[in-house]
Amino acid sequence: MKYLLLIILLFPARIFAQDSTKVHIKKYYGKVVDEDNVGIARAIVEVKDLLYGDYCDKNGYFKINVNIDSVKVLQFYSYGYERKEVVLAKLHRDSIYLMLKKIHHNLGEVWLSQQGNTK
Repeated sequence: MKYLLLIILLFPARIFAQDSTKVHIKKYYGKVVDEDNVGIARAIVEVKDLLYGDYCDKNGYFKINVNIDSVKVLQFYSYGYERKEVVLAKLHRDSIYLMLKKIHHNLGEVWLSQQGNTK
């Protein structure tokens, strides 16, 4: 009888304990393109302030699973393109279509010199 009473008393506490540890995972997917609407191969999709993310495929498509309780912002970038951030709370769907602009670097003066033996 004592054991039955103990089981009845502890069972509801165990149910509530499981609910508090539930993790809310959400899958986001989409495409990262350049200004010509061409997918950017190997663009990086990264969770801001954490050390994980993923790469886009050769056509610019990506999939990433995130814990929506702790992850608030995704960053997108690639070499030669500007970095963009997407705030997940502002999204109304699971798909993201994002355009990255190219970075243009202007060089100042360029100096050329010839080295070697002269006779």
